[in-house]
Amino acid sequence: REAFFFEAETLHKTVEDTVDSKTKFDHELARRIASIDDPLERSNYINAVSQKYDIDKKALTDTVNRYGLEAEDRRLAESTRQRISQQRKQVVTAETGRLLTEKLLISMLANEHRLFLRAEGLVDVQDFTDPMCSRLFEIVSDLYKEGNSIELAKIVNRFDDAEEQGVVAEILEPSMYKEKYGENEIDAAFADVVRHVLEGSIEAEMAHAMADNDVETYMTLMNRKNQMEDVHRKLLGS
Repeated sequence: REAFFFEAETLHKTVEDTVDSKTKFDHELARRIASIDDPLERSNYINAVSQKYDIDKKALTDTVNRYGLEAEDRRLAESTRQRISQQRKQVVTAETGRLLTEKLLISMLANEHRLFLRAEGLVDVQDFTDPMCSRLFEIVSDLYKEGNSIELAKIVNRFDDAEEQGVVAEILEPSMYKEKYGENEIDAAFADVVRHVLEGSIEAEMAHAMADNDVETYMTLMNRKNQMEDVHRKLLGS
């Protein structure tokens, strides 16, 4: 209280003998009172200030309430902004995680034919949300099915754009997954990665079905998602 009135007195000394100067002073006091959270304390300050500085109590109360609502609106807007920002970060994190998983799967398939044979019939080009991973899956699948060996440099050279070549080389590099998993962890990791890619694909399709209000497709996809545990066990046992 002492600090409030000390500051008020300091401000009051700067008030000139004009309506505009007095009004500005009254508004500044109203702003400061509006920042007080406790309603009883705020009411006491309104009473004290209106008497001490000859301000109409009702006008002061209305102005304090208006500033309080404006401050609350700003707090709500900031809270909303932070929530939206956090949601966007979560979406970006989820998308980044999905992209990394798809890259891991492509790298595994391109570098180990035995893993491709395990995933054959389970993973399709449509299961990849990233266009580059989808294209690489097609290339790798065609090469294996034609009986050709996988030469990573030749796959990279299929792309003319230098930036794309860099992305492809990064994905196909065995270190993409071998630095993440030990030799005895690769099979189990492969099963996990396939499952995550398939679940991500199914969930994306479910979202589209929900948006289209396509209940039949949604339920079909839900059943597929429920079978992922069996797919995972099959990959671990194969």
